[in-house]
Amino acid sequence: MVRSDSTRQIVELGHEAIHARDLGELENLSLPALERIFRADSSVFLDWRNAGNSKWTINDIHLPLEWSASYRRLYFSSLRKQDPIFEWSDTGRFTQALSATRLSNLINRHEFEKGAFYNELLREVDCRHILTTALHCGEGLIANISLLRTSKQKDFDEDDERLARMTALCLGGTAQRLAMPTRQRDSSIILMFDRQLSPKRIAVGSAWEGLLHFLPRHGR
Repeated sequence: MVRSDSTRQIVELGHEAIHARDLGELENLSLPALERIFRADSSVFLDWRNAGNSKWTINDIHLPLEWSASYRRLYFSSLRKQDPIFEWSDTGRFTQALSATRLSNLINRHEFEKGAFYNELLREVDCRHILTTALHCGEGLIANISLLRTSKQKDFDEDDERLARMTALCLGGTAQRLAMPTRQRDSSIILMFDRQLSPKRIAVGSAWEGLLHFLPRHGR
């Protein structure tokens, strides 16, 4: 079971994220917090708003600062063809998985580590484990947040994946709103929770207070 303190931190992040003025601000607010909560070494942010057309560029892919320019270009050029997480997102499977997955869910690790995407890129930057959250609110994918761990750490576990699903719920509505033109933004974006933190329709205005009330007061 997911620890209540981690759950509370995700909820509080969602509360803060509501005040972001654009998707870039949401990214800058969310990534450091998520790296800390999930004990990730770094993170990747993919802006999907232009992914379905020829306007999608390397600037829509925000990689760790320590990755060199050559690795950034390699990631961009090989992403669509070789990245299992890109395929998971591009084919809409993120909705079936409640918007979060681990790389180890999608591939046979032994076979994956024989391939070029791992050997020419991920291994070179010591990225072995990936947990991805898809940000959307029922109207198409807005962004992916991928949390990365090096070979020195263990893989993300099922609790991490459950917490990532909650992250998708807490941030997805805000991401959707920020992706809309200003004139179309509506304060009635809907999030999903019930007393067991399972899906339920709740309006943004009351979601955070209500959810905080439902949270357990102690860890597992």
